[in-house]
Amino acid sequence: MPGNLPRDAVPGNRHYFYPPTMPDMAEWVDQFHGGHVRASVRYSIRSPGPEIIDVPLRISGHEFRGFYDVRVVRIEGAPFGIEDLKIVRAHSIWLGHIWRTIFARCADPAVREQLHIPGFENGYGAVLEADDISAIA
Repeated sequence: MPGNLPRDAVPGNRHYFYPPTMPDMAEWVDQFHGGHVRASVRYSIRSPGPEIIDVPLRISGHEFRGFYDVRVVRIEGAPFGIEDLKIVRAHSIWLGHIWRTIFARCADPAVREQLHIPGFENGYGAVLEADDISAIA
């Protein structure tokens, strides 16, 4: 999710984007979005989370938005309308409740200790020693 990190933390050859923060509807996406072209998706709705009014997911000092979303696609028929968007938003808000429950549980120090992976404290990942590599192989 490079769009959540400072630009200088993302390698120059990596695609940089800004994570979605608002729901959107799109038409004719099979004309310009590569994945939608291949899947023949004509219409789409995306409702990202966490909600802009909710706290973002915080990992290694970085705040993450657009961490999850609810997406609905249609390959034929009528375009999506406002009523469809309301339904997708309701599902996104429900998913947000689940996300906040997980987030609150991970704030518990005992749970955080269980989730601790040695070497990932710095946000860059672990450096494997030769003995570790041979044990995996």
